[in-house]
Amino acid sequence: MLLAAACAGCVSSSHPARENTAPDTSMQPDPLIEKAFVLEVLRHVYRWHFDQSYVLEAGKVEKLEVWSRRLHPRLDADDRSEYGEMWIPVVNTVVELKRAEYKVPELKLEIAENAFKVTRVSRLTRPPAPSRQYQVCEYPLQEFRDYLFATRTNLAPLSDTLRTAARKLIADYLNKAYEGSLTQDQICYISPLSAVCNDLWVFWETGRKILFFSADMDLTNPGFSQLSQLRLQVIDLDKDIVASMREVPGSNAFVTKDWVGRLLFNCILYGERVVRTPEQIRRLRSDPAAKPVP
Repeated sequence: MLLAAACAGCVSSSHPARENTAPDTSMQPDPLIEKAFVLEVLRHVYRWHFDQSYVLEAGKVEKLEVWSRRLHPRLDADDRSEYGEMWIPVVNTVVELKRAEYKVPELKLEIAENAFKVTRVSRLTRPPAPSRQYQVCEYPLQEFRDYLFATRTNLAPLSDTLRTAARKLIADYLNKAYEGSLTQDQICYISPLSAVCNDLWVFWETGRKILFFSADMDLTNPGFSQLSQLRLQVIDLDKDIVASMREVPGSNAFVTKDWVGRLLFNCILYGERVVRTPEQIRRLRSDPAAKPVP
């Protein structure tokens, strides 16, 4: 439970090698170092990206350092999005974050997130920047272990608007990828929603596919479909799985067997099981907006 390590706020932001390097902060607390937010980010990373092999590399720790900083990429004039980054030294993991705020005039959409969301998690051999560019906090291990256990079954409900948007994308995919009718019951497992990530994963057991839905707005917001567009990516379990990313260096078209194991854990153990009959699938393909009849 190595990543399990956060709960007692920012205990320390200094280090002998970091003298006079803490970035300036405004009167408002930086959300990237707020305890509740850090807890949720670490829980998300632990559930979706943590490999047990990290423990062998890290050794014993009682506290976990989390380095946080703001990023300032060049943006369009009307794009007020904010970017951030967390570095977790003990497991050589970087977490990229974004708070989206921009307009899409052609779709008459205005995206405005209230909080930062995880956009990418990667392992690196060294931090992306020198330590002096980060705010550094320490979190005790045992408290976060307790937090993980206490919140292990927490679920955020899927709104009707999210289900409707997902059904439309599924219907479009089925109509393009499957010419004939599906003749057996279709079984899916829907992952829990994360409070710090705008992703939704579905394990389509019968079709041996993973359906990945994402958006630039909080998927727990009942009205998100009026403010953002849902996207769909399909991962084929028979074609797109590798034992290690070393097999396909530089490619983002594949996922590893370890990652698929974590997805199945989250979808099957903590997610929602959905079964649809061939008749329900037929109605879905002809009218995605209609709710399925139980």
